[in-house]
Order: sequence, then C-alpha cells, then structure tokens
Amino acid sequence: MAVVKDRIVYSSYPDVHVPECTLYNFMVQFLKKYADRTAFIDGADTTSYAQLLSRLRQYATGFHKNGVRRGDRFIVAVDNSTDALISILALMFSGCVPCFSSGPRTTRELAYQVKDAGASFCLADIDNLASIIDEQPQCRFKKIFVTKETPGFVAVTSFRKLPEMALEDLREPDTKKALCAIAYTSGTTGDAKGVMVSQYSFVAAIESMKAMNCAEDKEVVIILWSLFSISAVRLFMDGLCIGAASVMVKPKLGTAKIMEAINKHKVTVVCASAAPMQRLVRDALNAGETLRSVTFACSIGGTLLESSVEQMRRVFDLRRLGHSYGLTEAAGVVLAPPVHDVTVAFLGYPCPGVRIKVVDVDTREALPAGKSGEICVKIPSVMMGYLNKPDATKQVLDPEGWLLSGDCGYYDEEGRVHYIDRLKDTIKCRGYHVPTGELEQVISSMAEVSEVAVVGVPCPQNQDAPLAFVVPQAPATGSAALAEKIKNHVAARTPSHMNLYGGVVFTDSLPRNEMGKVLKRELRKIAAAKDTVKL
Repeated sequence: MAVVKDRIVYSSYPDVHVPECTLYNFMVQFLKKYADRTAFIDGADTTSYAQLLSRLRQYATGFHKNGVRRGDRFIVAVDNSTDALISILALMFSGCVPCFSSGPRTTRELAYQVKDAGASFCLADIDNLASIIDEQPQCRFKKIFVTKETPGFVAVTSFRKLPEMALEDLREPDTKKALCAIAYTSGTTGDAKGVMVSQYSFVAAIESMKAMNCAEDKEVVIILWSLFSISAVRLFMDGLCIGAASVMVKPKLGTAKIMEAINKHKVTVVCASAAPMQRLVRDALNAGETLRSVTFACSIGGTLLESSVEQMRRVFDLRRLGHSYGLTEAAGVVLAPPVHDVTVAFLGYPCPGVRIKVVDVDTREALPAGKSGEICVKIPSVMMGYLNKPDATKQVLDPEGWLLSGDCGYYDEEGRVHYIDRLKDTIKCRGYHVPTGELEQVISSMAEVSEVAVVGVPCPQNQDAPLAFVVPQAPATGSAALAEKIKNHVAARTPSHMNLYGGVVFTDSLPRNEMGKVLKRELRKIAAAKDTVKL
C-alpha cells in the first residue's frame, strides 16, 4: 500500500490534482450536484443542499450589510447547529477569517487570541454568549453575531430574508496565500499558536479525502466535535462533498442524547477523536444498547486501543474503521490504514499526495525502515505558518516543505508507519526506549482497567521508570492487590525495561484537553510528588 524509495515513504495513491480556485467555487459544485438531498438534520429541522447554497449567499450578504469586510477576523464561540455552520462557511467563502480553538476558551485564552488574531467580530451561540459579554470591555468587538434572536445582538437568522451575494464573483489571485482560517492549538506547552490555513489547503485536504474512496452513497454522519474546532468544520465539509446528511448534535449533551440521535436517524458514520469514541461505545455497552446502523467509525486524534475496537464490533456493525493520523499544522489527514482492514495495529499508510520520512532527532538524517526517529510530513494542505510567529514556523517547517510532527515513530518495509510516542513524552529505561502506547495496550487489555496512561518518573540509576495512571472499571476496585496484579500482568508480557518500576497510581479520571488528548505533563507533575520507584 506504499512505496519506499530513498528513505521516503510515498503514497500508493496517484497524486491528487488540487484546483487553484476559491473555496466557494470548489464547494459549490457539490452543493449543486446534490441539490435535492438533505444536507443537515438539526432536531426537527432539515436543510437541503439547495437551501444551504441559498442561505450561504444570504448570510454572506447579511454579514456584509453589518460592516464585515474581506479579511476581517471572527472569534468562533459556537457549538454544533445548522445556523452556526452556515455562518462559518459564509464567512470563509466571502474572504473573512474565522478563528477556531480546541474548545471553549478561558478568559485568558480569549483575550490572547483576540489580540493575536486582530479579531474585530465574534460569532456566538446562547450557551457561550455570557462569557463573551463578560469579556467585551477587553475584547472590544465591533459586533457580536448570535445564532438565535437575542435582544441587543445581530441574529444570523434575520439574514434569511436578504438577497443572495454572488460569491462566485469573488476572486483570489493566489489561493495558497489566501488566509481562510486560523486554528489555535491546544497550547499544552505555553500560549496557543495560531495555525494559518489557506483556501488552497482546505481544497487540497478535501481532494485527498475524496481520493481514498472511504465513503458509500447517501451516508448519514454524526460528528462528535464542536464547531469551536476547525476539525469539525473540515469534517462537515467532507460530508458535503460526498452528498452525506449530517446530524447536528452537541457533544456536551452526553452519550445518551448521541445514541438517541444515532438510532433515530439511522446514522452510518460516527466521527470522533479516540476518547469520545471509546466513551460512546463503553456507555452503550453499559446501557445494553447497540448502534447497528453504524458501519463506519472515523477516529482522528488520540489512540484507539485494540480492546476498544473489539467493543466497537459489539456495538456497531463495524465494516470500516478510519483510524487516522493528522496534525493541525498539516491541515489534513496524513496517515490512514485501509478502512476495510479495521485495524489499529499501525498508524497507516500515507494518504493521497502525502510523503513521509523518519529522521534522527540529533543529526536530522533520514532513517531506514525499522529505525525510530521523528516523523516528518510533506503534504499539499500544509499550513501557511504560525500567525505572528516566524521563528516558531521555521522550527517545524523546513525550507523543503517538510513538517516536523514532534512524534516519534518508524516505518516498516511495507511502508506502514508506526507511532511510538510524542518526542517530549518518550521514556528510556535501562538504556531502552519504552513505547508507552504499547504498554498502555497491554494494561488496557485487563478487564479491571477502564483507562490508562503511562509516564516516566526520574530514576537516578536507570533514567526513567514507567508509571501507570489507571482508571479502574469500578472505583472501589483500585487497591494494592489490583496494583500488584497489573504489575505482574505487565511483567509477564513485556521485556524487563518495560516493567512498571514507577508503580501504579489509581485515579478517577485522566486529565485531557478539549480534543480528548491526555495531558501527560499534568500526570508527570503528580508523579514527581510520589516516591514509588522500585528497581
């Protein structure tokens, strides 16, 4: 499924042709092609592709009549709804720049992003409006737009009576330089960086997705990301390009509501990062529910465990698994295994148009198959750079266009790419690298374990000692006896350098960011206060 040549892994797919047209002129072909189909299902309301096209043009007119101009930047503070998504797309299609985050912003994050992006407008829904109003004296937005009628604010629903803007007449001389969105990273190592995404990047990412032919006709999709995140917008756009119907749900409402929507609308595709996907499946099993209309589980972000895939088989009619690897800076999916393989044994093969190499972290030389180092990516959809941070951009994008992922991994002779760990999270014990993901898989196979994360604690004799933070299936089961059982389970199945010399710590939950990624830096802080190392 991949070609390895001169220590570079090439995609087996033909290179994708990326048309250099505006994002609107690219998307409009699909909106017209599927005009009679349902685009969105939002509670009792449905929106056809034809209605969507009309409203996009009307909303573009509405924003313009309210003083919004090309290049203006918007803070996006909305959860999933049809009007929120139409507003975001109308802004992007008319040359404005929505600013996304990884989830609801703290006061500090909002102030920082408004200043960094130079945002002069805000799009908010009722659930998030109060926090925006509280910060208005500092943010000084020219106008705050809302998704429902609210006194004192401009409701986008009022735009439905306006004439349609001729968006096809808008031109961009170079779509690779036409800023379309700013996506702020989770900021786990300091202030969040604003990833600049061009119109060309969106088109390239969609063309790559289409070339993989993962979808079937007339899919019904549910996306468990909030529209705070650029990932949600990309996935909704992917759905529009295949004529799918997307069911609007707010992930924060919980799995019971999500399961109800899946069964009611006979959803065929569930898109989520690993943690929400695993939570949905676990809660369905605990409730004795099955979701047999679902044939395709699409997981981007985080690590799916083999035990979770087995649970998914019990809940879904699982025929396709898109366990994909992507980066915010890549602005698209980088690696994916063939969806019909239904495997999490490796990260995947390069997606259409993607090239991969693995480099030595010290010499930066490209490594052969089987040697671990930093995964580097060359992809057509790559970001323009970090907003206002040229030095940080140079640290991750080299002059040849290779993006440094910050992830440690390797590729095999067949071109399959395997993930080991984040470089900053790597553990070395007794001179050997400890693949924490593999260790977590071993521990999670135990019936008593619900979730697990492994970190290293400093050890003078042997560099790092692996320590497991474990969420037990039943809180009362976290005991010294279970800790010993877990350590013995690991010792019987792994080399000695992977043994849990740091011990086992039971916890009610693992700290995560809004994208569901475990914050191992927080776990290391807890581990640093414990003296559990035994060698």
